[in-house]
Amino acid sequence: MLRSQLSPLLRVVGVAMMIVGAAPSSAQTTGDSTAGQQLFTTTLSPQCSGCHSTTTPAAANSLTSIRNAITNRATPAGAAGTMSFAKALEALNAALTGTTLGGAVTGMNGFYTLTTTQRGDLAAYIAGLAGPAPILSYTPTGGAIFIATAVGASSNATVTIRNTGTAPLTFAMNNAVTIATGGDATDFRIASATCNPGSTLAPNSGSCTITATFTPAAGASLTRTASIGIATTTSTSLVPMQGSVSVPAAAAPPTGSANPPSSGGGGALPWPAVILAVACLAFVRRPLVGDRP
Repeated sequence: MLRSQLSPLLRVVGVAMMIVGAAPSSAQTTGDSTAGQQLFTTTLSPQCSGCHSTTTPAAANSLTSIRNAITNRATPAGAAGTMSFAKALEALNAALTGTTLGGAVTGMNGFYTLTTTQRGDLAAYIAGLAGPAPILSYTPTGGAIFIATAVGASSNATVTIRNTGTAPLTFAMNNAVTIATGGDATDFRIASATCNPGSTLAPNSGSCTITATFTPAAGASLTRTASIGIATTTSTSLVPMQGSVSVPAAAAPPTGSANPPSSGGGGALPWPAVILAVACLAFVRRPLVGDRP
């Protein structure tokens, strides 16, 4: 008799514990979708992706179909036609209790023992939120701008590199900082850099510098452009460079020149005009036939 009285009580307690375990933290507002993807496709056993394909959107119960169902359904966490971390977490917690928000049986109760952080990471991945990533930024924002430089002379310009993203930025081990091909690349070279191969910039912390040298060769163009190539473990970025070629001022005629150029006004006549005047004078003074001295 005692056993028969305890059985319903134990069932109620078990369900209550399951619901409490599935309840999201009220302070939880986001997660790491990169970590969530790892959990979904690799870490958890059995793997979520084994039942919910991440590569075949048309498959039954695919991740795409789950996202669509969450988006289309109006719930306490959000209106129909919207997707958010809160809606994804609400749907995940319901599924883990064994029944979806739509009332379908999932059979997932008892599959996993997840921490609050893991639930948040999975929800962030299901919601399709962008994961942490580094962002390479540079100053000046216009890149390396060089002063006007004469052909054959040199000038330097320095740019500062920072990581304004949410994950560490690590420079590549090979060719971390180079002059990218194209443009007037031969007029530029890397003079020095503290963005060392394999070094890391933490998010919003620290910086490194790159100094380039501009040595313009002879040519018709007075503006030369190229880029600094920066290779990291996740991407390659280009920092623009621009240099201008200075042209020497035109030489003035020497002071006291014996034959200064005519200005078209008063002053000495040019030689052709002098010769013509002398010739005309000689002609006028010739004696005419029949004239007597």
